[in-house]
Amino acid sequence: MIRISCFIFLVLSSFATDKIDNEFLEKKQKLRNEYRVKFSEVLLKADRVEISIVKFDEDIGESGSPFADVDDKEKIKVFNFGQTSVLKKRMLLKAEKDEVLKILSKGISNPDSSGGALCHYPIHGLKVYKKDKLIYEATFCWVCGNFGFHYPDGSKYLGTTKEMEKLFTKLMPIPQSEIERFNKKISNKDSQK
Repeated sequence: MIRISCFIFLVLSSFATDKIDNEFLEKKQKLRNEYRVKFSEVLLKADRVEISIVKFDEDIGESGSPFADVDDKEKIKVFNFGQTSVLKKRMLLKAEKDEVLKILSKGISNPDSSGGALCHYPIHGLKVYKKDKLIYEATFCWVCGNFGFHYPDGSKYLGTTKEMEKLFTKLMPIPQSEIERFNKKISNKDSQK
């Protein structure tokens, strides 16, 4: 009888913790969604946007905190892994900036944004400025379908869209040499399996 009572207690305790765990996770997700919506509103008021082609396979190492207030002109942060080199960059014109921010804000504020695959071979990067302060920095991987987003308590991948990929590629075409280098590197990895 005591064994049955203990078993029932453990099962009920497990259900109770599952319930509060699920409530916690649902509230955390709701809070993250609200944060992204508010962040998107700030993003739309940015003054400048720099788009870049980044080195997709660099040994990115550590770059310190992803929240550090440092703007390295020749590097870009890659999620929370570190940083990679900027191969080519340019500042967007006002109409281009507005279009990128509109599409990016839509992607960031999407409550159903998943992070795509767990790999990340970035080719495009963005740095967004407001009053000369870097307010957003991310790399975008079209193969894995993700880009980084930083919350005050950590980072998460969000999902890219075909609309983002089309616009970024139009504004900063991917050099054929990088496409070939990527295909060669990926085919070499596949052949080593």
